[in-house]
Amino acid sequence: HVIEEVYRDVKADMNRKLNQGERLVNHVQRIYEHFTPEEISARIAEEVKPFDCKASIHILYQTVDDLHKALPQHAGDWYFTGDYPTDGGAKVCCRAFVLWMEGSSQRCYGLNSALSLASFQKPVLVLGSGAREHALAWRLSKSVDISCVYVAPGNDGMSTDAGMEDANHAPLIDRAMEVKGPDFHEVIAFCKQENVALVVVGPEA
Repeated sequence: HVIEEVYRDVKADMNRKLNQGERLVNHVQRIYEHFTPEEISARIAEEVKPFDCKASIHILYQTVDDLHKALPQHAGDWYFTGDYPTDGGAKVCCRAFVLWMEGSSQRCYGLNSALSLASFQKPVLVLGSGAREHALAWRLSKSVDISCVYVAPGNDGMSTDAGMEDANHAPLIDRAMEVKGPDFHEVIAFCKQENVALVVVGPEA
């Protein structure tokens, strides 16, 4: 079935790094390829009609061709076509589809917008050694958009968590790194080396 095929393809893209210059594919578009605007309109009307409503409901679905005729100088049709101009739009669309398929009520955007849009999974660095940084790191490790969570300088409790195997969490990796201002040379060098997408500065850093 096309829905299962799209789900597998989206999940496969979520679990790999995109090559340099590679654009994220909006596989969800394929679900609608075999339907006309009229068929889509009829199904939307069916979905929104209350079960006890006896009136006839019709949804007027503007075709993309007619949209271009009405607004010839405007190229912003991606909400209707799925041809997003950036990877961010395709990412949110694909992630929303996966969450729906998996029966999750989790939001498809938020923290993820702060992460790199070139790939679904990127590492994150948490700076600090207190319990609050530990809690931040643990919570971040539960995001499907994070490949691993580095913590510097960390603490003994984080080191214990780092050794725990949990398929539902990104790895929590303790790093004995000097966190010293004002230039933070070691932190900057580490972020460049590990391709860190987001740095979270804890209140006890």
